[in-house]
Amino acid sequence: MKTINVCVLLLLISLTSKFVQAQTNGQAWTWREYSHGGNIIRELFQVEVKNAVLVIEPHGAYAELSVYLEYYKTGGNLSTLFQQFTLPPGSVINDYWLWKNNFVIQGCVFEIWPGPSGSLKWPFDTPGPSQLLQSEDQFKLSVKFSDRSFQTIRIKYNFITPMQWEGNHAMFNLPLNLISGGSGNYPLEILFRSADSKWNTPTIQGLQNLVFYDRIDTLGFHYKKAHIHNIKSNTSLRFQIDHQLPDGVLFSNLRSSNDANYFQFGILPSKAFNLNSSDVPSQKSVVAIDLTSDYNKPFPEFFNNISNVLDSAFLAQDSMRMLIAGAGRVKEITENWTKFSHESMNAIIDTFLHSSYGDSVKNQPKLNTIYTDLQAGSTLSMGNLFPYSNYTSFPDFTAARSQISRADRVISYNYNSLTFGDRLEIKASIDSLLEKGGRFIVYANQQRLGIDSLLLSYIPSLQFKMLVPESIWLYRPEGGNLHDEFPPQIINHRINFFSFNDPTFRTELVDDAGNACLISKKTSTGG
Repeated sequence: MKTINVCVLLLLISLTSKFVQAQTNGQAWTWREYSHGGNIIRELFQVEVKNAVLVIEPHGAYAELSVYLEYYKTGGNLSTLFQQFTLPPGSVINDYWLWKNNFVIQGCVFEIWPGPSGSLKWPFDTPGPSQLLQSEDQFKLSVKFSDRSFQTIRIKYNFITPMQWEGNHAMFNLPLNLISGGSGNYPLEILFRSADSKWNTPTIQGLQNLVFYDRIDTLGFHYKKAHIHNIKSNTSLRFQIDHQLPDGVLFSNLRSSNDANYFQFGILPSKAFNLNSSDVPSQKSVVAIDLTSDYNKPFPEFFNNISNVLDSAFLAQDSMRMLIAGAGRVKEITENWTKFSHESMNAIIDTFLHSSYGDSVKNQPKLNTIYTDLQAGSTLSMGNLFPYSNYTSFPDFTAARSQISRADRVISYNYNSLTFGDRLEIKASIDSLLEKGGRFIVYANQQRLGIDSLLLSYIPSLQFKMLVPESIWLYRPEGGNLHDEFPPQIINHRINFFSFNDPTFRTELVDDAGNACLISKKTSTGG
């Protein structure tokens, strides 16, 4: 008897599913509202980001970043703008400005947290032309103007982000979630400046061929500039700056306007105390790398990060062995204990990358994801739920039906126009998808539950419970099938909640009272 573990059978996602997408991958939106069935429906349209410029200045324990973005709407004017995004952990936005035509406005930044009921006091359409709400590493931007006489809004964000130090290397992740949300290509200009001459020329891990050129601005300030033609294909980019650390020490201070003085102090013990390898006993360590999941990164970027981590963890007298899991097996890629050096480690990695085993791991097929209608791609795309995937969109479920047998994920938003016969055939195709371990994701609201025989065939007891129109906190409960695919808590707006009497389904997102707005089922089939 062979058991097949089937992934999520069904996800019920509220009307705010587009906002979940915006929160997870930074897409910007504008909207229009209309009345339908007694409810106010907000229809969203994507806004593109262009002319992105990132200015970076290091300050020891943290880096100061200024991001200049131009939001642009094709096919009409832009009077409202909404964006939810995340920044690297520990980041804090301390200022932002926006330009509308020739007017310059300073925005307001507010830190928010859930109240006793879990609800937020801030309405979706925040008062004033612009407000930015921050809760931990999540941010929500709302811009609203009374006129519609323009197509672009320019915004400058200024924030600080912590730097991770490994020896004399200082690193942090670039805020790609803010810059590259949406479709299309996203070029990025990077300007690096520093008043401390002891910082060396920066690099970006995974972009070994990127060159920073010396430039001088009109005020005579020296900086370094690089151009990335398209950052869309990068899952993450890590910015690295090396400091010379004279005598193994970094010390600086900042005096504020109220005469308070802030100090920071860093030390590299091996250099500051003249330690050498003979002062530290040798160690043997086994390095295990898991490349089996759907979250595979581009190999050059991934192994460059691995190389930097190992460089900081091993000394010259240490020895290592390396195991890699992938392509259905676990294999040691070292023959025995190997004396550690930067060169020996890179040689081991290079041997793996150019081996038949490395090719089999590298060429693991991507998931095949199908959108069954034109709204499914923009409405139900939820970031980490379907990573590392090929996407195909169809105008309707009937056109997509013949491809379901080849899919790993089927995502559907609107199929109300299907005939009874079409629904029976599609139900059979979805059943086959689930039997082979696929995933079916579908949308639900109050109106649909009255007519949706396809959806109710999987959850006959499903009922609409309530609609919460304001922004509230949603939480990831323990025991969900998708526990690792959501943050512990997120902010969302206009949520549909459901009730059901089916113990085979599990809740994935709930409010503070435990009401479910997203549920899933995991099945298995013997064969």
